[in-house]
Amino acid sequence: MVEVLEAVPPDDLVKSELERLKQAGYMIALDDFTIDDPRATLADLADILKIDMQATTAEDRATLVSRYGPWRCRMLVEKVETREHFTLTKAAGFIYFQGYFLCKPEVMHAKEIPANRLNYMRLLQAVSKPDLEVRELESLMKSEASVCYRLLQYMNSAAIGVRNEVHSIRHAITLLGERESGAG
Repeated sequence: MVEVLEAVPPDDLVKSELERLKQAGYMIALDDFTIDDPRATLADLADILKIDMQATTAEDRATLVSRYGPWRCRMLVEKVETREHFTLTKAAGFIYFQGYFLCKPEVMHAKEIPANRLNYMRLLQAVSKPDLEVRELESLMKSEASVCYRLLQYMNSAAIGVRNEVHSIRHAITLLGERESGAG
C-alpha cells in the first residue's frame, strides 16, 4: 500500500507514478482527504480515502461518503476515539476505522536475549553458510560448554562408530564434515 500524504501535489508526475504503482499491484490510499482536497483528481486511482474524524464535520464526512462511497473507494475514518465516534461514522457509511477506541497503543518491554541464545543464533548462522568455516565454528562452539559436551558425547557414541575417541571440537567438526560429504 502506498499512502499519499496531504502535502503531496497532485501533478502529472505524481499521477503517472501512482498509475505505475497501481499497475504493479499496489493499493493507493489518500491520507487526510477533505471536501475541497486538491488531490481530488487522484481519487480515481485511490483504493482508500482516509478521512480525519477530528478535522472534518459530520456533514463533510457524509458528503465524502456519498461522493466517493463504497462503489468508488473504500472509506476509512481515522482518530475514532469513542464509541459514539465509531457508531456515527459506521452509520455514515465508513467501512474502515482507526483510532484509540479500537485499540490503544501498548508499551512493549523487550527482554534482553540471554548470552547462550545469542551464541546459538551465531552457531546457526555459521553452520548455514555455504562454505563452512571450521575455525569460526570451533570458536563459537567452545564458548558454549553444553554444546561442546553434547557434541563430544554424540561423536563418541556407538551410533557414530568412530575408531578413535574424539577429544577436540575441531576433530568432531572435521569428522562430521567428512561424514556429510561422504568421505568418512
